[in-house]
Amino acid sequence: METAFMFLAFLGGVAIAFQIGINSQLKSWLNHPLQASLISFTVGAISLFFYNIVLRLKWPEISQLAKAPWWVWIGGVLGSFYVFTTVYLSSKLEATLLLGLIIFGQMLVALILDHYGLFGFTQDRINFLKVLGVIFMVLGLVLLKKN
Repeated sequence: METAFMFLAFLGGVAIAFQIGINSQLKSWLNHPLQASLISFTVGAISLFFYNIVLRLKWPEISQLAKAPWWVWIGGVLGSFYVFTTVYLSSKLEATLLLGLIIFGQMLVALILDHYGLFGFTQDRINFLKVLGVIFMVLGLVLLKKN
């Protein structure tokens, strides 16, 4: 089952690479990265709404939502920031460097999230091999930039 989850994560990465390129083209039609980001995010939200309808998922009660900690509500803000930054930067950086920097940022923060078991992640202490893996990613970014 873990292999299936890993493959799904890989497909998520593939989707992100395509999303950046597609949103970049949307930006060129609209002439502003903020508008392209808004349309992309809106289409995504509408898609998720219909997925919920098709799957007949039960909507949570307002009282249940009110019990959630304040910080769970900023996920959408972080997602919109991500979409905007990729749309904005797609014409300023090549795809490999842009995605490499995104992945580096994700890995750096992921080390901390795993180390402390934050936000529901399984606690998995930072060790030498993990730090070495991130260092290799930085070396890869340097090689990409030297091109």
